[in-house]
Amino acid sequence: MDDPQQAQQLADRFAKITWVKQLDTWARRVNPLIRRGQCLHNMDDDWVTNQAEYATDLLFASRSRLRELFPRLLDHAVVNVSAPDILSFLGRKLNGNFLGEVLTDSKKTREPGTRIQHRVKENWLKMYDKFGLVLRVETVINQPREFRVRRRRTRNGKPEMVWCPMNQGVANLPD
Repeated sequence: MDDPQQAQQLADRFAKITWVKQLDTWARRVNPLIRRGQCLHNMDDDWVTNQAEYATDLLFASRSRLRELFPRLLDHAVVNVSAPDILSFLGRKLNGNFLGEVLTDSKKTREPGTRIQHRVKENWLKMYDKFGLVLRVETVINQPREFRVRRRRTRNGKPEMVWCPMNQGVANLPD
């Protein structure tokens, strides 16, 4: 990376984009039915995420510093991070209703180095060294339906907040 400060500025701008507005703009460009006077004109879209990845990169000043720290981080992640910790980070609780596995996998044979992965169904947390100079921590969401979100609905004329699966609108919520 030639200019880490410029890369950070780009990343900061990315997080501030009004995504619904931007996606609506792109949809109008590529879908002729959304343009003025067509059958889908003035209809709102519901944008959903089917798959997402969020990564944090920590750039080290020297390879030797990361090489010294990384084994200790791996040991800590294997020994001290438990199933309830992983579930909590991924928005779940360990209880009798949970139908799934919480797995931890450490690959020491991957190039260029070791990787640890905590997985709940198809969602996972990973940590690895990248190019021997960057510590990367990733959250990968392949099944957003596993998450619950708070949504506002009106019931008997009163607004309330309810928890529902990410892929379920408030109109479909049971009373």
